Amino acid sequence: MANISPVEYNILLDCVPPVRSMKKTPFQPLSCDIMSEERVKKVANGKININIEMKRKRDVDEQGNKQKKVHFQNIMTREEQEKKKEEKKKKKKEERKKKKKEKKKKMREEKKKKKKEEKKDKKKKKAEKKKKKKEEKKKAETRKRPLSMEGYTKLEEGGNIQKRPCLEEKRPLQLRVTSYSTHAVLGHGGFGTVMLATCSNKSQPVAMKVIHKAENRRSIAKEVRLLRMASGCPFLCHAHAAFQTKLAACIVMEYASGNSLEKFIKRTGKLKMDAITFYTAEIICGLQFLHANGIVHRDIKLDNILLTGEGHIKIADFGVAVEGMFGQKKVVGKAGTVQYMAPEVLQRRGYDAGADWWSLGIVICKMATGMTPFTSSVIHDEPLFPKCLGAEIKDLLHKVGTRTRVCP
Repeated sequence: MANISPVEYNILLDCVPPVRSMKKTPFQPLSCDIMSEERVKKVANGKININIEMKRKRDVDEQGNKQKKVHFQNIMTREEQEKKKEEKKKKKKEERKKKKKEKKKKMREEKKKKKKEEKKDKKKKKAEKKKKKKEEKKKAETRKRPLSMEGYTKLEEGGNIQKRPCLEEKRPLQLRVTSYSTHAVLGHGGFGTVMLATCSNKSQPVAMKVIHKAENRRSIAKEVRLLRMASGCPFLCHAHAAFQTKLAACIVMEYASGNSLEKFIKRTGKLKMDAITFYTAEIICGLQFLHANGIVHRDIKLDNILLTGEGHIKIADFGVAVEGMFGQKKVVGKAGTVQYMAPEVLQRRGYDAGADWWSLGIVICKMATGMTPFTSSVIHDEPLFPKCLGAEIKDLLHKVGTRTRVCP
């Protein structure tokens, strides 16, 4: 340092870089103190251009500043990106919350709609039940009245039947023996006993038929089925209830207070022509209903034709009836009462609904004369019809009384 002139010393001072901040750069000795003597000589001789070096340093400083600026900018952009991400997250959360609220609202609205629909359905069901009850009441009322026979199918010649759909069967009420109290015996038969009874809940009398189950299980089931079907015709005996015990089956039927035609004729004697035609017409209506549903009674007689208190006919006792008699189908075998049997039944040949019409002819003759139209043999003799009968009844008897009978 002693050999350097004052001018050179000033030049060296210019080479010292300015301090930017005391915090970043601690107090250090100047670079001129560290500079070697060779460098000083080069500067003095002009070999080193200080201005060029200063420019280089300035360029370096500027580049460093630029890099720092870029670095700071990158830092700022990261922060902004993070802020943007946070804002996006917040927006997404808010959107999710909104969606959840909307879903909840929709669910509430749907629940309200469902409740309203359920209320409407309940109201509709109640209204339908009321309508059904009203219809049932109307049907019950119409059953009590005499029904028209216009819709029944006609029978073909020779007793054959045109098949038609059977009526819907309505089951009688299931009750017990203790529900009824018996008062008197109305009659006895081969299948059981018929008694006068009343229900504990009602004062209206009924007829209770008690049948032993040991030997008549099939006939009991068949008779119950036919009584159910008979509810569609006012000229057939109807059933109110059916139940059983260990030994017997009980069928509760409507009570015909006028007793049977047999007892009525014994009490009053021969019937007048008006009464004969009236009863015959109602019996024909009942038989047409049975035959249209494929049923042959096989035991039409005065004992099985009952009279109501109003004077109408009720055909009863379906114990020996046959089902499914449609078309050309025939049945073989004796059934019923001998006085009323048709010749083909007695000869054990195949027969159909014509056997019932033959029995009706015997019933008509007994109503008019109190006797059968045959004197000796049903098979060989021709029937003798009473002269007091009208032309229509005689024509009917000639149709049903011939060997090749035509059904009315």
